[in-house]
Amino acid sequence: MMAFYDSVEAEADERARAIDELAEDFDLKLMELHAEVAMETYDSVFAAREECLAAVDAVVATIDALQAEFSRELAALNLRVDAVERELAVVRGMADQNAKDIAETYHRIRLKT
Repeated sequence: MMAFYDSVEAEADERARAIDELAEDFDLKLMELHAEVAMETYDSVFAAREECLAAVDAVVATIDALQAEFSRELAALNLRVDAVERELAVVRGMADQNAKDIAETYHRIRLKT
């Protein structure tokens, strides 16, 4: 009867070893799967990062273009303001001369009367 118990115990030990091996295989496959998922996640995060960087580069390029356009328009406006200021100086000079001429004419007329 002892042989029967020994064979049952041997069978139990063998099945326990088989279960341990399956558990080790399962753990190994689980780690491999975890690593694969981690790499896929990293790849998708990296791809999303690259897309964001490309979008940021596009926005920066747009901002640079707008700044250049603004600088050109500002320079053109400055030229126009300078021209208007020169014209205004001429008009003021003419107005001052007209005022002097009017004052002289008034005094001459006043002196004659």
